[in-house]
Parts: sequence; structure tokens; C-alpha cells
Amino acid sequence: MDNVKNEGLTLEESMIKLEGIVRDMNDDSISLEDSFRLYKDGIKELEKCNKMIEDIEKEMNAIEEGAANE
Repeated sequence: MDNVKNEGLTLEESMIKLEGIVRDMNDDSISLEDSFRLYKDGIKELEKCNKMIEDIEKEMNAIEEGAANE
């Protein structure tokens, strides 16, 4: 899975980044503007994670189909 990258980040790195965004959003001292910016950043990062997971699933399905045809 480490070779699955999106904009230079592995899936694991992207998920860590997403966790950091969520942690920052939970800070009570954050402004509304910063909260909204983090929300947008989080949605973008989540979409990247979902895309990488979909790509991994497709690759796994292709491997399984290839093994079934042997």
C-alpha cells in the first residue's frame, strides 16, 4: 500500500494529515474562518483518501480475478 500515492502522500500519510485537521478543528480557540478553511481542507483530504482506497480495491479485485482464472 505504500506505493499508492496521491500528490506525493501515501494513504497512511494522508490519513494522518486528515487526523491532524480533525484535531485542529476540535480546538475551542479556533476562529470560524479557520474552522471553515480546515473543513474544506478536510473534505479535500478525505476525497483523496477515498480515491486511493478505491484504487487499492480495484487492484485487489484484479489480482483476485487473475488468480481465479488460473
